[in-house]
Amino acid sequence: GATAVGLGAAAINSADELQKLSDQTGLSAERLQELQYAGNNLGVELETITGAQAKLTKSMDGAKDGTGAQAEAFAALGISVLDSNGNMRDAKVVMEEAFTALNGVGNETERDALAMQIFGKSAMELNPLIKAGGDELNRLATEAQNNGAVMSGEAVAGLDAFGDTMDNLKTSILGSFGEALSKILPDIQAFINKLIELPNWIKENSTYRDWE
Repeated sequence: GATAVGLGAAAINSADELQKLSDQTGLSAERLQELQYAGNNLGVELETITGAQAKLTKSMDGAKDGTGAQAEAFAALGISVLDSNGNMRDAKVVMEEAFTALNGVGNETERDALAMQIFGKSAMELNPLIKAGGDELNRLATEAQNNGAVMSGEAVAGLDAFGDTMDNLKTSILGSFGEALSKILPDIQAFINKLIELPNWIKENSTYRDWE
């Protein structure tokens, strides 16, 4: 029973963190769990990956007109940021393609420079993912789904809402208890004051007989 309660609390806390991170990054809760699973296997923190994903999206936006350093970096890797209709491509797919393409750059200095243009300052920390390549990232994401390591978006939202309800309940209970306690606090304080005075009272009122 204790184990079940502990797992339930952990699931609620995890859902809460995932929902917050999803709101901050714009990535789905499912995608975040896939990235976390891949990061755990390859030794890269989730925060690093999500930061790189956000920077990639900005780089894609900066490169969509086909000019500038970011556009040149994508072009050097043979990656298009727009689809055949002129719309921005899925950043998830572009990230996998970028890792695969960077993996194929033989000159490390050139590879690092291109990675910096696309992923920003976190590029160096992404080296384990770059060395693994996009196919491995995609494989790990699929493995996470198959292993049950990924909660559905609906499950995450439901657990997060339940956690919020429980937090509100605890806040209400603590507020009501505090209000009630404040009303009897003077009596409790007076009783404690009496207890503090008790040792001195005993000392002053004790009698001793001399047994000579």
